[in-house]
Amino acid sequence: MSPQFLALERGDDASHGPPQRRANHRPDEAVPRIKRWAPKVKTGCTTCRTRRVKCDEAKPACARCTSSKRKCGGYLEYASPPQRASPASSIAEQPTLSSAPHGHTPTEHERRMFHLLRTLTVRQVHGGIKCGFWTTNLLQATYVYPAIWHAALGLAAMYQRAMMLLHEGRSRSAQEYNTFALQQLSISCSYIITMNHSTVSGAEQEMLLTASALYTGICLLRADLHQALSHAAGAAKLSKQWNFLDHNVDRQVTEGVIGRVHTQQLLRDVYHSFHSIGSFSEDIIAHFQAFVWHITEPFASVDEAYYAYLNIHSGWARIKSWEPTHGMIRGASPSPGQMQVRQHALNLWRLRFEGYLERGAYAEEHVETIELLRLFHLFEDTFDMLMIHRTPEIWVRNAHRWERIVKMAERLLGRQSARDDAGPGSQGIFFYSLSVHEVLRMTGFICRSGAIRRRIIQLLQQWRHLDGLWDNDLSWRLVEAKMLMEEAAVAADAPAACECVPGVFFCMEHRVAYVKMDLPEEGGLRAHMKTGKQLRHGLPGQKLWIELGR
Repeated sequence: MSPQFLALERGDDASHGPPQRRANHRPDEAVPRIKRWAPKVKTGCTTCRTRRVKCDEAKPACARCTSSKRKCGGYLEYASPPQRASPASSIAEQPTLSSAPHGHTPTEHERRMFHLLRTLTVRQVHGGIKCGFWTTNLLQATYVYPAIWHAALGLAAMYQRAMMLLHEGRSRSAQEYNTFALQQLSISCSYIITMNHSTVSGAEQEMLLTASALYTGICLLRADLHQALSHAAGAAKLSKQWNFLDHNVDRQVTEGVIGRVHTQQLLRDVYHSFHSIGSFSEDIIAHFQAFVWHITEPFASVDEAYYAYLNIHSGWARIKSWEPTHGMIRGASPSPGQMQVRQHALNLWRLRFEGYLERGAYAEEHVETIELLRLFHLFEDTFDMLMIHRTPEIWVRNAHRWERIVKMAERLLGRQSARDDAGPGSQGIFFYSLSVHEVLRMTGFICRSGAIRRRIIQLLQQWRHLDGLWDNDLSWRLVEAKMLMEEAAVAADAPAACECVPGVFFCMEHRVAYVKMDLPEEGGLRAHMKTGKQLRHGLPGQKLWIELGR
C-alpha cells in the first residue's frame, strides 16, 4: 500500500519507517572505487587446504583424504578474475549467450543455472513490463560484468527454490538451490567490494545499481525482508549521490550494455514496494520524484504508459511548470483539495493512455498489461473520489465500484490460471513490477465492505505470488486484521450514534486510522494499527507480527 493511501486514511501526512541497519554485504556504503581484478585462485579440496598439504584434486574425493580416512571437504568453485575490457569489446568476443563473463570458465552447475536464467527466470520476473531489458540487456550484462553474472545466477537459483517450495514443499533440492544462490550472492558482492578508484563511470553506475536490484530480489525470494531493504536503501543513497534519476544532469558519458533508462526503471520497480511502508527519508523520496509534463500526446508504448503511471501511483509525480493556462486542457484540470496534483497527473495520464489505445498499435502480448493498467486506473479513480469527499453519501453512491474492481481482478487472475493449466512454468510467481494482487491488497485495505474483503482474502489465499516486498500471505493477513479491528470497534460501541453505514462506511471513530509497518531484523513484517478512537484516547491498539513461510 502506497504511503499516500495510509496518510489519507489517517487524515495526516506522517511518514513511518524502520531504522536503517548495516548489511553484511554493502556495495553501497560509499562510492565504489575500481581496481584491477586480482583475487588469488586456490585449488584443492577444502580439507587439504585446511591441513596445508598438497591435494591431487581427484573427484569425488581426493586420494590423500581417502588414504588417511578423512572426510574430503569437496572443492570450492571460484570466479576467475576477468580481464579489463570495455563492454563493447567484451560483447564482440562473446558470439552467443551461452558464454560466461570474459575470462571466466563456468562450472557445470553455473552453466545449468544460466540456462534456467535465460529460458525461464528472465521471462517471468518482469511480469510483462519492460521484458526486453530482462531477456536482452541483462543477459548481455552477465558476460560483461562478473558481478551481474553471479547475481543473476543467484536470482535464478532463488527463484527456482521459490517455485519448488510452492509445488513440492520443502525439499533437499530447494535447500541446494538456496545454498547455491547465497554463494553466488557472496561472490558477486566480493567483486563490488574490490572496486576502489575515485570516479565511477556511467556504465559502472548502471552495473552497481542493477546488481543491488538483483540482490534485493534474491533476499525477497528468501523472505529476508530486512536484508532486502538494506540493499534497496543503500542503492537509493548511491543513486541520489550520483543524481542517477535526474534527467537534467549532463549525460556526456558512455552508457553500458544495461542502459541508463532500463536501470532507472528497474530502481523504481524495486523501491515502489518498500516506499509503500514509508522506508525512505524525505531526501530519498524527493530524488525518486518525476516530472509530469503538460502534454496530451498519446504514449509511445505500453512500457512508457506503465512507468508514467507508476510515478503517479507511488506518489512520485510532480507537475512541471504548474500554470493556470493548463487548466483549460479538457479533462485534465486539477481537482480541489490536497490531492489536486495527483488528480491532475492522473487525468493527464488517462488522456494519453486512451490516445495510445485508440491508435491500436499494441501487440497481443500487451493486452493483459493494458487490462492491468485499466484496473489500476479504476481503483485510483475510486480511491481519489472517496478520499476527496469523505462522506457516507459518497461511499454509498460508489459502493458498486469495489465489486467492479474485484470482478476485473478475478478475470485477470483467471487468465493467468488458465495459462498455468496450459503448461508448467508459464506464469511467474515473483514480479519486480505491479500486479493484480496489489490492487486486491489495496482494495481490501481501503474498502469497508466485509463481503468484498472476504472475497479478496479468499482470492489472495488461492495463489502464491510476490510483487516486490509483498506476497499474498502478507496481504491477506493485513487485510483480515484491519477488517476484524473495524468490525469489532463498531460492535463494541453499538448502538452508539455515528456515521457508520453497515458494510459500506466506517466513521472516524471506528475505522483504522493509524498504521505503522516495519521490517524487523529477526524477519517477517511487524504492523501496529489503531482505530480513530484508540488514537484519540492514547490506547495501545493492536500489534501484529507476520512470519513468512517462504
